[in-house]
Amino acid sequence: MLGGTTLHAAGRVGAKQSKRVPVLPSTQSALLIANRHACCICQKARVQIHHIDGDPSNNDLANLATLCTDHHDLASMQIGLTKKLQPDEVTRYKTTWEERCREDLLALAKDRVGYYVTLYKNPPRIRELFSSLSAAERHTAVESLLKTIAEEDRLKAADAAYQFQLTPKKDNRTHACLASAALGEFWPSWLPRVGGHPEDPDLPIDLGPPNGMEAFHCFDLYCQILVRVLMVLKPPVPLEYIREFIDPEELKPLEGRLVSFREAAIGKRIESPKVHHTHRTGTVQFRNKRRTFLYLTNMTLRNMYVFSDTSADNLRESRVCGIGVFGGAILNGKGASKEMRLRVVPLLIGLGGLGQSDASGWSWNLN
Repeated sequence: MLGGTTLHAAGRVGAKQSKRVPVLPSTQSALLIANRHACCICQKARVQIHHIDGDPSNNDLANLATLCTDHHDLASMQIGLTKKLQPDEVTRYKTTWEERCREDLLALAKDRVGYYVTLYKNPPRIRELFSSLSAAERHTAVESLLKTIAEEDRLKAADAAYQFQLTPKKDNRTHACLASAALGEFWPSWLPRVGGHPEDPDLPIDLGPPNGMEAFHCFDLYCQILVRVLMVLKPPVPLEYIREFIDPEELKPLEGRLVSFREAAIGKRIESPKVHHTHRTGTVQFRNKRRTFLYLTNMTLRNMYVFSDTSADNLRESRVCGIGVFGGAILNGKGASKEMRLRVVPLLIGLGGLGQSDASGWSWNLN
């Protein structure tokens, strides 16, 4: 059960109805996430699931809306010959609210990749997710990014720290990366090849002239662009939301979803990529106490993908932000000593910049 939320696909007295079919947990989860766990009309918490067409056996996601008890009554109870809240009105409210929620999730995630420097990237997992996209999806995402990156560039222009490392901005490199992303390339065709890592030939390790440093930094930029493409198509759920759950089973539908995070990192065995052959993996953990639960979020990192020696230091103890993939939850212990262990596969982890700011005032909880 999600704390503070009441979930019912409640029935109402009226015309003869079809037999009620329970809404699948995966469908419930998708609906609640899409609606930010709030009534699509008034945005109050404690919602019920409403069947828009009045058929309790039709559990198609498009036919379900999240309504508070008051609006559920208005949409379900027969008053004379008509209902006070018509199905087409509910559909309009649902569409408008879900679009706003989607925009909010994407805005928060964009802040969390708007950092000064990349500390860690996970090219194999990024490529795996990117390879699943259709040409139409890639083009849609790239067109969106062309606009949003130009807007972000104005915010970054006055901050010299953004020049420390290549980040997406309104320049030729970024536009070239976007063009390669639209084509579905794993390595930008315009970028010269240099010596790669034995375990990942696409990871540049030959930093010598004439193309080594350019390849190293542009490959890092391209990984950022590919993650941004994924984010546009499926805005990441904030890790804060996942920590509202107290039952691992209710988190199963979220497995495989992108998540955004901004947390204090506790890194163990994080080492420089120079010693990858003897120190292959490390872990970064986030610790958060809520109610009687201790939430431990664990991410495994391959040290070969740590950006630099300094990045390794920051990953051991700094406030970091980024994007990952939710990998599931396990509950341990009882009573006041309960631990919820969350697994996240990191895609990008960064430091500083917009991702460290609370200026947006964004919060998952509306009430």
